[in-house]
Order: sequence, then structure tokens, then C-alpha cells
Amino acid sequence: MGPAKWKLYSKSLRTALDDLKFHPEIDLFASRVNHQFLHYCLFRPDPTAEVIDAFTINWHTLKCYAFLPFSIMPAVLKKYRQTRGKECVLPNWPTQSWYPKAMKMIIQQPAELKPLPDFIP
Repeated sequence: MGPAKWKLYSKSLRTALDDLKFHPEIDLFASRVNHQFLHYCLFRPDPTAEVIDAFTINWHTLKCYAFLPFSIMPAVLKKYRQTRGKECVLPNWPTQSWYPKAMKMIIQQPAELKPLPDFIP
């Protein structure tokens, strides 16, 4: 399965989002194959996508979810800062160059995705 098809295990994601009391409205960097929510954005035209190119919309007015390519994380953090985005789901990856900047932006204690007993990779 290539990177464009990767996604978090839906049941673990929903549990973590419930713990945070956060219910996203749109999946920012998704595809027809890996979107987690009804509304989603992607980079190429797709008749079922809500928006083409997540960087063209105002994140401040939306509750966004993004499971994105790590290579664009600095651009995503910049966009969040510029638009005063409300919430964001990020990987806990302290060795990445963008991680300290992301941790300075947090407004509540992060929730951790936990493996579920019925998970089968």
C-alpha cells in the first residue's frame, strides 16, 4: 500500500478524537481511498472531494483533520499559524525538525492513539 493510501486505524482515531472531544468536519490531505470523514480535500481533481488543495481554504473556520505526508508538515504548521487554525491532529514524533514548533502551538494536552485489542494490520 503506497503513501497515498495510508491512514490511521479508524477505530483508534475515533477513540482518540472522542477523548479530545473533537469531531473534525473535513479531512485535509486525503484521497478517495483513505479519507476518514465525509468531506475531504486532495491535490488532484476528484468528483467526490469537497476541495482540491487544502492550502486554498481557510482553516480557521473549520475543524480539520490531517494525516499528511510528513514532508509538508512545516507548510501545514505555517498555514495553521497564519489562519489561526483551531485544532489539528499531529504525530508524536519528537525527532522531527517541526516538532518543537508544533509543541509550542498546542492548546491542550495531546491524546494518544492506543492500539486496540482487535487490531489486525
